[in-house]
Amino acid sequence: MFTGLIYGAAIGDALSIGTENLSPDQCQFYYDDTYTYSHIIRDEHRTKWKRGDWSTQFNQMVFRANDVDLHSLVFFLFYLLNCYLTTLLFLFCFVL
Repeated sequence: MFTGLIYGAAIGDALSIGTENLSPDQCQFYYDDTYTYSHIIRDEHRTKWKRGDWSTQFNQMVFRANDVDLHSLVFFLFYLLNCYLTTLLFLFCFVL
């Protein structure tokens, strides 16, 4: 189960780069009903990453997961919750 969380966070982070810093109207303008890595627009912000790359936020999560103690676990779970909420916001932006 923990492995699934890691994969989900990596995929969600990589896909959310496509809508980062975009309003809901811009999301609807740039993306249709199909959204994959190949659909991610290439503008000034998104040229920092190759398609399918994840951001430094996921890297930080992996580094924190490697050094888990009780204190780190609380922050790690908070980060996963943040990723989950960001993904929900992305889906809300994309679906509506």
